[in-house]
Amino acid sequence: RRPDLHWNGARFSASENDEMPGGFAEAFHVDTAYGLNAARWEECFRYLTSAGPLLIVVSHEWSEVYIPELAWLVETLAKQGYPVHLVTTDKMDDVRIHQDGVSLGNIKIGTVWRQFPIFETEGKLEELVMASHLGTVRMVPEFCSLGNKAWFSMYWKYKHLFEKHIPRSVLEMLDDILPDSTLVVSRDSFPVVVAGHAIENLDALRRLPHEIRDSLVLKVCGANVLAARSLGVLMGHGLRDDVWQQWIDERIKHAQPFIVQSRFETAVAQLPVVHAKANRPEMFNCRLLIRPWQVGGKLVSVACVAVPSNTLRVHGMVDMAVVPVKLM
Repeated sequence: RRPDLHWNGARFSASENDEMPGGFAEAFHVDTAYGLNAARWEECFRYLTSAGPLLIVVSHEWSEVYIPELAWLVETLAKQGYPVHLVTTDKMDDVRIHQDGVSLGNIKIGTVWRQFPIFETEGKLEELVMASHLGTVRMVPEFCSLGNKAWFSMYWKYKHLFEKHIPRSVLEMLDDILPDSTLVVSRDSFPVVVAGHAIENLDALRRLPHEIRDSLVLKVCGANVLAARSLGVLMGHGLRDDVWQQWIDERIKHAQPFIVQSRFETAVAQLPVVHAKANRPEMFNCRLLIRPWQVGGKLVSVACVAVPSNTLRVHGMVDMAVVPVKLM
């Protein structure tokens, strides 16, 4: 798993728990370059290959951007003696899914690293997911039919059920870091209450006053290309009425579920960085996005980026700094 956490000066808030997180190889590269967290990475790779050879399956469409870095990762790990292989989804002829498990040619695969999204899962990819469901192969990250955002709303809606199974200390942490969220599937999803605001129906959501919209964020979720990479995120802050209303109308028209979420504040930090274009050190006014990587139930690394403070939309950007993090 790799949630997206944001620093607000005193604590963290979560914007999502990524359904198919990217940047694993980049996190390893940064830590290797800075000489950080080596023992954690060694334990991680031992875990990933403990059930047998590891096969990284990368979408040649949606995840094409990750192919070069994952190819580098596979080459690097193979030199270190780990049984690791990579295939892209357009070249899976050698991948066979059978009753006893998954094979790459004559190699029996123990674990599949899934670098393909929920909305591309058909054909052999669907067979891989079913194999993991039946227990004939291990798949990480596990497949999540709710996508990468809707589970926040599930937590708040069914909190009375979570309370029966989760320790109170964990519940208190989740209450603190998960923004209030509710799922909208259709006009029948109302009435709802978000961030203390009662919304009686869809039209009431469309016509919310500016002072309420400023405190909300809308996010497409589920099996949809807009549900990833922040593409389907609409921040109500300072938005025109027609943009807000058209976005909602499009979701309802195309039956695209979305969540209405409470917007949290992020803090401005100052970090010493090297300005790449000017080739000089400087203090950078920024907002921080922290992405802790957990594999096999253990924290492996933390990917951290600092983006310019003049934006409220904290995500990966061109003008940002990559911040190495040493875990104790």
